[in-house]
Amino acid sequence: TLFERLRQRGHAAEMLAEQYRMAPEISAFPRAYFYGGLLCDASGMLERSRRALHAHIPPLLFLNLRTSAAEHSPCGSWRNREEARLCATMLACISE
Repeated sequence: TLFERLRQRGHAAEMLAEQYRMAPEISAFPRAYFYGGLLCDASGMLERSRRALHAHIPPLLFLNLRTSAAEHSPCGSWRNREEARLCATMLACISE
């Protein structure tokens, strides 16, 4: 990344001390693996990051699909049709 190239050229890295965007469930990963536990969630992040959808699905969810396969779309980005179908099915069930 640009930041890594700058660090390699002698620029000092500044670590973020407090984050204001991610739900705590999502920020737990970078907090543990990149910041050594030093990154803090801003006050009230749990409440500010809650959405009505979270009553049914947590902010971060990993699912293991047995036959999932990603592919390049015609525009060059990645897509995964099975994951998209699963998400559409889950949202349809929640909206009932």
